[in-house]
Amino acid sequence: MIDGHDQGNTDAADLGRWVDCVEIDNVRDLGGLPVQGGGVTRFGALYRSSTPEEASTADTDLIIRRLGVQTVVDLRRPDESDRDIAGPWQTSSAVRRISLHVAGSERSVLTGSDGLGFDMVAVYEQFLATGHGWLLAAARIAAEAAHRPMLVHCAAGKDRTGVLVAVLLDAVGVPISSIARDYALTAQRMDRVRARLTRLGYYRHMRALDDRWFRADPKTMEAFLGILHDEHGGGTSWLRAHGLSRRELVELRAGLVDASHHASTEADSSVPQ
Repeated sequence: MIDGHDQGNTDAADLGRWVDCVEIDNVRDLGGLPVQGGGVTRFGALYRSSTPEEASTADTDLIIRRLGVQTVVDLRRPDESDRDIAGPWQTSSAVRRISLHVAGSERSVLTGSDGLGFDMVAVYEQFLATGHGWLLAAARIAAEAAHRPMLVHCAAGKDRTGVLVAVLLDAVGVPISSIARDYALTAQRMDRVRARLTRLGYYRHMRALDDRWFRADPKTMEAFLGILHDEHGGGTSWLRAHGLSRRELVELRAGLVDASHHASTEADSSVPQ
């Protein structure tokens, strides 16, 4: 369950999207979000999470058997994922694992050696600029029914995962405000995520990082999506421009959107993109 001090800032519908695991800190279902033109995102189709590398046997059973996840898309680089210790998550053969490495070094971004300072919007723009391969590949995977339910993760489940999820949700018609609200939910689990990562050898450098790198401010995502729309025409136009076919887009929307249900928050569903 979410800690008591977080619940006051959380909509009841958002509470219902959390998946509580023992050794994974930031797992949630991307269902139930309003879609412009009618409907909501489909529950049980797409999940996001922080790294599941320490998943317990119970966690593995929950995700693979009870949730029925067919495909796990790992956005970490090889220097991160290659350090995973064999356990029930790594040894299970009941799920497809696909690695889509995000170009560039997140470590250099976080330490400021790339000159971006603390501008997370610029970091996300950089992911978009170098993401022609991994973003397009992830969209194509999500569009295939055989790959769903699908779980996508990086290390914290905030930045690389956040950009991918934002592009996919935007492409199927989820309003900017709803995408930003989902992004901000990570803040409720970030203390746990950060504590776990800094126990792992590769991420020990995070102990010295400024707290600003660990914020999940909805304004950051709103600003990024504003740029996506102003400069690229939105998620649909960006994906189409980089190779997603019309058929794949139709299949992506059919797989992620439940047109038979209505959003619970009418005001949110009317927010223009």
